[in-house]
Amino acid sequence: MPQMYGNKPMRRIYFECFLGLVLHLCLIVGGYNFIVYDLNVDYDYLLEDFEGEGLRSLVGEIYRHQGEEAALTAVNNYAKTTRQILTKPNTLPEDIQQFFFHTAPQSHTYHDADRVLWFRFKLDDDIYSLRPDMNTPLRRSIEFDNDILWVFFIVGFALYSILFTWFLSRRVRSLEKATFAFANGNFDMRVSEKSADKVGALNRSFNYMADKISSLIYTNKALTNAVAHELRTPIFRIQWQAELLQEGNLLPEQKKRVTSIIEDIDEMDAMVNELLYYAKVERADIKLKVVNVAIEEWLSNIITKWNSHNQSNIHVIDSTPNGYLDCDPYILTQAINNLIGNANKYCRSSIYLSYQVKNGYWNITVEDDGDGIPEEHWPFIFDAFYSANSSRNKENEGFGLGLAIVKQIIKLHDGRIEISNSVFGGAKFTLFLPVEKAVRVH
Repeated sequence: MPQMYGNKPMRRIYFECFLGLVLHLCLIVGGYNFIVYDLNVDYDYLLEDFEGEGLRSLVGEIYRHQGEEAALTAVNNYAKTTRQILTKPNTLPEDIQQFFFHTAPQSHTYHDADRVLWFRFKLDDDIYSLRPDMNTPLRRSIEFDNDILWVFFIVGFALYSILFTWFLSRRVRSLEKATFAFANGNFDMRVSEKSADKVGALNRSFNYMADKISSLIYTNKALTNAVAHELRTPIFRIQWQAELLQEGNLLPEQKKRVTSIIEDIDEMDAMVNELLYYAKVERADIKLKVVNVAIEEWLSNIITKWNSHNQSNIHVIDSTPNGYLDCDPYILTQAINNLIGNANKYCRSSIYLSYQVKNGYWNITVEDDGDGIPEEHWPFIFDAFYSANSSRNKENEGFGLGLAIVKQIIKLHDGRIEISNSVFGGAKFTLFLPVEKAVRVH
């Protein structure tokens, strides 16, 4: 049976988790920058300002004693030693002009937004810039090391995120599988509560919930089963006494009433038998007697029996001959009979059956030429005791267990059942049974 759970919801959780980690990292970096550089003094920049002022003071002494040429020579030697470039631009940027001529006309040094040092020897002198020479091998090596640091940081963060997501996915997937197994009727399913497997307190909470629900379900099923079993004896006694009464000397009106009583008793007996059968196939530990069945011969026998004592004709409209199916033919025959019986109640004259292999599944369809079932009833039509007709006509509606039994039988064979509209006007039920052996063999 196809898995109900998928990867899309989980991928979304993992993606959201990864985005959360990235956002967390960005908030940490942004918060650090805001606190260190915006709320407090940037001591790195302050140290650069002191270094620039110290260099200007040192070179200024040379300028006063030996002249501008000697000072420029000294700055050039300093620039070459520290792998920087000394330039005197013909046109100053606007921010530099603004600082030296308006904001701080008494200053000799200034670092711009790129941390390039601008200086002048005297207030009325030319303004020079001292910037890093990024073409030198030393500067390129420093830049490469800085880039490698970021690469290691990003790769490390990505590996952490992947490992974190993997650990989380492994634990969540185990919990997810247990959830769907429980939803599919395996009420004994529990998840591990070991520290290496649990997702916080979810595992323990799931097991607590599963214990409560399974206890309630088993109690309810046991009660229903017990009541159904206990009803059989009084029903039999009433039926036996009613039949004895019917054989006595009764007036016509009395015989008519006794006959009606016997019909009601027969209906109650049929309902109890159907309820007990539903309780049987609903059990998760039911044992299937799986054999390899020639599907054409198996379905032909079912059709022959129906056509022999039924006014409606069953027509095979499409088939894959000489096919085989691994199944429990006894209970699967019950499912087919329920579908044909359901179609027989509502068809006008004909029932149509087909069986063929598609996409690794046997598709067995039963449809009729009746009025069909309104689509608003489709999501609930396989629920126990559900009726599409609120009038509950016992001759046509039954007890609302037939289709629920079919669903449980197909589920035991790892298949599924779907309802749709038939091209003949009525309802169309399609069974999907795996071609390969996929049923539980005990």
